[in-house]
Amino acid sequence: IKPNERVLIKPNLLTVALPEEGITTHPEVARAVIRVIKPVTRNIFCGDSPSVWGEKRDVERVYDATGLKKVCQEEGATLVYFTTAKMVKGYPLTDWLEKCDKLISIPKFKTHGFTILTAGVKNLFGLVVGMYKMKVHRDHPRPEELSKALVDIYEIRKPDLTILDGIVAMEGQGPGSGGVLRPMELIAAAGDAVSLDMILSLIMGLLPDDIATNREAIRRGLIQEDVKAIDLLGEK
Repeated sequence: IKPNERVLIKPNLLTVALPEEGITTHPEVARAVIRVIKPVTRNIFCGDSPSVWGEKRDVERVYDATGLKKVCQEEGATLVYFTTAKMVKGYPLTDWLEKCDKLISIPKFKTHGFTILTAGVKNLFGLVVGMYKMKVHRDHPRPEELSKALVDIYEIRKPDLTILDGIVAMEGQGPGSGGVLRPMELIAAAGDAVSLDMILSLIMGLLPDDIATNREAIRRGLIQEDVKAIDLLGEK
């Protein structure tokens, strides 16, 4: 990030949920990311398009409950709403992608009843504006089909950095209230979101190609199939 660049932070704010429910990116993780960026630029924006009815007042309830609004107010970041879309390759994506120079994604480490894993790639689904997400689900009724759409969006706008909130993860029937919280004490970051997802699949006790988005990314040549080709830094 260069001085005074405009940075968009995109957490996972699935629905109206309190931080301790483990359904959404914890606001303290968002705060930590904002504090790392502030010495370089004060042009920091935070937003998401949650799975609510798309009205601004509904999104406001999500921002309030999840604690993101409070953190942005305290840290001097600007809370934004994904209300205006620009159609890109068939997907109405938030115009904030054009308004900002850098995109930092902060997904939550969770299982997902449909895609198995929701993390680096799946978090970008929130760049789709409003209720069009329901149409994408309806038009792609099988995991393989939806995963192709998710990788489409990933290719349109790859995050400049992905920082995973895995301090308290979710397993079982995620990604919502049906899941079971699992303390992991994990923070993981990657310049490539697919690399992150492939490593997370190993942490889950799965193979990378058990995750449909990983398979699709490999098929498109976005990443090597051999997970050993991924450089790992930090703890084992």
